[in-house]
Amino acid sequence: MKRTMMIRHFVNNANPLNQLSPKFIRREDLTDHIRLVIVYEAYMAQIVGIWGTITHLAKKYHVSRTFIYSLLYPFKEAIP
Repeated sequence: MKRTMMIRHFVNNANPLNQLSPKFIRREDLTDHIRLVIVYEAYMAQIVGIWGTITHLAKKYHVSRTFIYSLLYPFKEAIP
């Protein structure tokens, strides 16, 4: 079997039910209040210029830095 055929076979058969699985699942332990705390702390750290806060928050709440930035961008747009 050629390599490309093997890859196609693996990809086509990776999900036996051929259903779309969600990439991300919303964590129920991260309430709206906690999300607001995260984004507020991240925003204030950026305003003051404190380095490493995003990474610290990501580790503290077991989320990715990308997730924090995805919360931060709309928050910044809403602030006049």
